[in-house]
Amino acid sequence: MRTRGMATPISLKAMFVMRPSCSMWISTSQRRVNAQLLHSFHSKIGYCRQIRSFSSEPPAHRTPTGLMGRYECFLKTRAPRAYTIHKMVVDGSKWCISDIKIYFALRRELASGSRSLADLTQNELEILIQCPTEILHIVVLLILLQIPIIGESLCVAIVFFPRLVLTRHFWTNEQRKDFWIASMKRSANLHFKPIRDRLRKLGITIPASIRDLRSLKTPPLEALSFTHLYHLCRIHHIIPFMGVRHLHRRANALRQLDRHLLHSEAVDAMSDQQLYLQLYLRRLQYYGMTIDEMRVLLKKWVHYSSAPGLKTSEYLHAPALFQHKTIHGLL
Repeated sequence: MRTRGMATPISLKAMFVMRPSCSMWISTSQRRVNAQLLHSFHSKIGYCRQIRSFSSEPPAHRTPTGLMGRYECFLKTRAPRAYTIHKMVVDGSKWCISDIKIYFALRRELASGSRSLADLTQNELEILIQCPTEILHIVVLLILLQIPIIGESLCVAIVFFPRLVLTRHFWTNEQRKDFWIASMKRSANLHFKPIRDRLRKLGITIPASIRDLRSLKTPPLEALSFTHLYHLCRIHHIIPFMGVRHLHRRANALRQLDRHLLHSEAVDAMSDQQLYLQLYLRRLQYYGMTIDEMRVLLKKWVHYSSAPGLKTSEYLHAPALFQHKTIHGLL
């Protein structure tokens, strides 16, 4: 028996389908509660759509108003250099936090089985691939900042050595392009030769052609020696102690991303920044290439890497098999 004057919960659906003659019985408190629930529901939906709409470039933010708007206007006119640093910190932090939120949401959804890799968008796959290493980098940075002398040194290094200290969220477009090239060159110089030497001992012809991708017989990841596995992990920027499981996870996400790009118009529609990102994720060097050459390279890779029957080991070894130590592209 319902006590008179007490508010009882009413579902959103019931509130909208209720006849006008019945809705007059809904108390003021009930209307307020349901309105708040509806507002919260639409806010969450809008937020999810917003955060899932970017990954390779910074998200668009609203122009600050009020005190913050006046402060930025003052910096922009009176101290342009300070304004540039301020925008780098603010925009980079927002982008970084947004990516981390999306990453953990995706991990929960994949773990619960509510979504699979095939359900993810291109942007979500890019975040899923990049964030693990970046999160570890951020955690280490935050720990070092607590150490008195090292913390002050890092604050200076943020300005003068952004490639070593900051993540991609805080770089300019030109810095992302150049820093990714430098990162791939360093990986090639340190890790390509040891892997190629081990594969030659197994009778694998190196360098190989990209067309031979399916015919190569590299050992399964589980059968690799620790040293071999270490170099393969470092090529793909995976912490060695994370091992085989994370290599499989990265390969599965990359191959699903390849399927998104199978249609040639998908690659043709990419901006320069998106091309740099796609090639970097696959560890394909683009130094010295024109934009058109990059598109051809990416299309060729996606075509051959998406072939049925391709094993994970061959897929992950591909950058070392098809590219020279100081490569400019595939052979």
